[in-house]
Amino acid sequence: PCSDGYQSSGDLACFDGGWNDDSVQCIPECSFPPTVANAFPAVQCAGSPTGQTCVIQCFDSFVPSNVSTCQDGVWSPVVCLSECMAPTDVVFAGRPSCQEGDGILSGQNCTPRCLDA
Repeated sequence: PCSDGYQSSGDLACFDGGWNDDSVQCIPECSFPPTVANAFPAVQCAGSPTGQTCVIQCFDSFVPSNVSTCQDGVWSPVVCLSECMAPTDVVFAGRPSCQEGDGILSGQNCTPRCLDA
């Protein structure tokens, strides 16, 4: 077995006096879940092996930039981006009022979706 904080990359089997694969190793796990501002704790991701992904659930009005991936004991960075709801007071606009949809990420623009004349 591997030491605490590490997981085996596979199993070894003895075959005719030799091991089937000597590339098996103990690889670091992500012992703690990723910490992301404006997100719920991702406790389900604690103890994940290298290569495992973790889906971040952001608070209302925020959306995750991507999923986090455990790599050599470290989670890849994720941020929860603030989101604006499409405005509802644009005269002669359809619903949603933005061509991009109901939610617009912070820093992005809303292209008004005008009604046909």
